[in-house]
Amino acid sequence: MTWGLGPLGFEMKLSSYVPDVIENGIQNLLGSFKSSFDHYAIHPGGKKILRVIEEALGISRERNAISHSVLKNYGNMSSPTILFILDQILTRSVPEDQNKDILAMAFGPGITLESMILKVKTN
Repeated sequence: MTWGLGPLGFEMKLSSYVPDVIENGIQNLLGSFKSSFDHYAIHPGGKKILRVIEEALGISRERNAISHSVLKNYGNMSSPTILFILDQILTRSVPEDQNKDILAMAFGPGITLESMILKVKTN
Protein backbone atom coordinates (compact mmCIF):
# COMPACT_ATOMS: atom_id res chain seq x y z
CA MET A 1 0.00 0.00 0.00
CA THR A 2 1.45 3.36 -0.98
CA TRP A 3 0.31 6.94 -0.66
CA GLY A 4 1.27 9.78 -2.98
CA LEU A 5 0.21 13.32 -3.67
CA GLY A 6 -1.65 13.69 -6.97
CA PRO A 7 -3.40 16.54 -8.75
CA LEU A 8 -6.62 15.90 -6.78
CA GLY A 9 -5.03 15.26 -3.37
CA PHE A 10 -3.79 12.04 -1.77
CA GLU A 11 -3.78 8.95 -3.95
CA MET A 12 -3.55 5.44 -2.54
CA LYS A 13 -2.36 2.44 -4.49
CA LEU A 14 -3.11 -1.02 -3.17
CA SER A 15 -1.03 -3.96 -4.35
CA SER A 16 -2.87 -6.97 -5.70
CA TYR A 17 -1.27 -9.17 -3.02
CA VAL A 18 -2.93 -7.30 -0.11
CA PRO A 19 -5.95 -9.69 0.01
CA ASP A 20 -3.51 -12.62 0.23
CA VAL A 21 -1.70 -11.02 3.17
CA ILE A 22 -5.01 -10.44 4.94
CA GLU A 23 -6.19 -13.96 4.17
CA ASN A 24 -3.01 -15.44 5.66
CA GLY A 25 -3.23 -13.36 8.84
CA ILE A 26 -6.95 -13.45 9.48
CA GLN A 27 -7.08 -16.97 10.95
CA ASN A 28 -4.69 -15.98 13.77
CA LEU A 29 -6.86 -12.97 14.55
CA LEU A 30 -10.10 -14.94 14.44
CA GLY A 31 -8.85 -17.57 16.87
CA SER A 32 -9.74 -15.33 19.81
CA PHE A 33 -13.29 -14.50 18.64
CA LYS A 34 -16.56 -16.25 19.14
CA SER A 35 -17.93 -17.87 16.01
CA SER A 36 -20.65 -15.41 15.00
CA PHE A 37 -21.81 -11.86 15.55
CA ASP A 38 -25.05 -9.99 15.06
CA HIS A 39 -23.51 -7.31 12.82
CA TYR A 40 -20.32 -6.96 10.81
CA ALA A 41 -18.45 -3.75 10.05
CA ILE A 42 -15.68 -4.85 7.69
CA HIS A 43 -13.48 -2.17 6.14
CA PRO A 44 -14.04 -2.44 2.38
CA GLY A 45 -10.54 -2.10 0.98
CA GLY A 46 -11.88 -3.71 -2.18
CA LYS A 47 -14.21 -6.44 -3.43
CA LYS A 48 -11.56 -9.15 -3.10
CA ILE A 49 -10.74 -8.11 0.47
CA LEU A 50 -14.43 -8.33 1.40
CA ARG A 51 -14.68 -11.76 -0.21
CA VAL A 52 -11.59 -13.05 1.62
CA ILE A 53 -12.92 -11.83 4.98
CA GLU A 54 -16.40 -13.24 4.34
CA GLU A 55 -14.89 -16.63 3.54
CA ALA A 56 -12.69 -16.54 6.66
CA LEU A 57 -15.67 -15.59 8.84
CA GLY A 58 -18.01 -18.04 7.12
CA ILE A 59 -20.57 -15.32 6.39
CA SER A 60 -22.47 -14.50 3.22
CA ARG A 61 -22.19 -11.32 1.20
CA GLU A 62 -25.70 -10.49 2.45
CA ARG A 63 -24.53 -10.54 6.10
CA ASN A 64 -21.88 -8.02 5.06
CA ALA A 65 -24.15 -5.97 2.78
CA ILE A 66 -23.45 -2.63 4.46
CA SER A 67 -19.72 -2.89 3.75
CA HIS A 68 -20.46 -3.68 0.10
CA SER A 69 -22.89 -0.75 -0.07
CA VAL A 70 -20.35 1.69 1.37
CA LEU A 71 -17.68 0.45 -1.07
CA LYS A 72 -20.08 0.85 -4.01
CA ASN A 73 -21.33 4.30 -2.99
CA TYR A 74 -18.19 5.90 -1.55
CA GLY A 75 -15.20 3.71 -2.44
CA ASN A 76 -12.31 2.99 -0.10
CA MET A 77 -11.89 6.20 1.90
CA SER A 78 -9.10 4.74 4.04
CA SER A 79 -9.59 5.17 7.80
CA PRO A 80 -12.98 6.98 7.75
CA THR A 81 -14.62 4.15 5.78
CA ILE A 82 -15.33 2.06 8.90
CA LEU A 83 -17.16 5.02 10.44
CA PHE A 84 -19.55 5.14 7.46
CA ILE A 85 -20.32 1.45 7.98
CA LEU A 86 -20.88 1.84 11.73
CA ASP A 87 -23.11 4.85 11.08
CA GLN A 88 -25.32 2.78 8.76
CA ILE A 89 -25.50 -0.09 11.25
CA LEU A 90 -26.60 2.28 14.01
CA THR A 91 -28.99 4.20 11.74
CA ARG A 92 -30.74 0.93 10.83
CA SER A 93 -30.80 -0.41 14.39
CA VAL A 94 -34.08 -0.97 16.21
CA PRO A 95 -34.74 -1.34 19.95
CA GLU A 96 -34.35 -5.14 19.64
CA ASP A 97 -30.72 -4.58 18.59
CA GLN A 98 -29.84 -3.25 22.05
CA ASN A 99 -26.59 -4.88 23.27
CA LYS A 100 -26.11 -6.96 20.12
CA ASP A 101 -22.50 -7.49 19.07
CA ILE A 102 -20.75 -5.81 16.13
CA LEU A 103 -17.47 -7.23 14.88
CA ALA A 104 -15.53 -4.30 13.41
CA MET A 105 -12.41 -4.98 11.36
CA ALA A 106 -10.05 -2.63 9.56
CA PHE A 107 -6.71 -2.93 7.84
CA GLY A 108 -4.10 -0.27 8.31
CA PRO A 109 -0.56 0.80 7.55
CA GLY A 110 1.79 -2.09 6.96
CA ILE A 111 -1.35 -4.18 6.36
CA THR A 112 -2.08 -4.50 10.04
CA LEU A 113 -5.31 -6.21 11.05
CA GLU A 114 -7.23 -4.26 13.63
CA SER A 115 -10.49 -5.33 15.19
CA MET A 116 -12.86 -4.72 18.05
CA ILE A 117 -16.15 -5.98 19.32
CA LEU A 118 -18.73 -3.27 19.93
CA LYS A 119 -22.22 -3.32 21.46
CA VAL A 120 -25.21 -1.64 19.88
CA LYS A 121 -26.72 1.04 22.10
CA THR A 122 -30.10 2.27 20.89
CA ASN A 123 -31.92 5.39 22.02
